[in-house]
Amino acid sequence: MIRVAVLNGGGSGTFFTVLAWRNSGGKPAFRALADLGDRTPVLSVKVAGQQATVVWLTRSDGKGMAELNIKRTSTYQLSGTTLVEVGHTDAPYAP
Repeated sequence: MIRVAVLNGGGSGTFFTVLAWRNSGGKPAFRALADLGDRTPVLSVKVAGQQATVVWLTRSDGKGMAELNIKRTSTYQLSGTTLVEVGHTDAPYAP
């Protein structure tokens, strides 16, 4: 199972993290996570086979935190206790 957690510690940052669990006797057991960073909202998550596809927004180097200009599609795969990005593609994003 793949889910996204959004954490805000009370400041201006909002941190997005992809989390992976496995089925352990009918109960979820945490396996791994991948941090996406601050103010990088997730648009969708799809799981097919052994991979998860996460579509999220990010920014180019040098852009301000509020300047989301990239729509990234990342593919993750669980490798032991690590959630590994095995590839990604970027497309321009304009709100």
